[in-house]
Amino acid sequence: MSIEETRYEVQQFGPLMAHFKEIEMPDGEKKTFIEPTAWRIWIKWRQPFSDGSKWSAELCDDIENDDAVQQGFSKKEIWPWPKIKEQREVLQSRGFRKYRTEKKYVLLT
Repeated sequence: MSIEETRYEVQQFGPLMAHFKEIEMPDGEKKTFIEPTAWRIWIKWRQPFSDGSKWSAELCDDIENDDAVQQGFSKKEIWPWPKIKEQREVLQSRGFRKYRTEKKYVLLT
């Protein structure tokens, strides 16, 4: 069975992952851009992969659930947050922020 014929069950959609491209301008200056066709969204699958992981970042264009993708863009959360300053500045100028997981605490009494 090919991978195209297999349907996987989604447990939840997570934050977005941006892909960047650096372009040299005619004046020699380099500019950093978000590659518009390479946006990915993190997906947690119900069944783990053979290596035990449950998460993968899939191209937004390949996702059938447009509402989940649109919700990802409306939350404007990115993971992983880029380490390169120019990439962070591009995201911040568009209102994106670093994704933070909800921490759960267990109180011992």
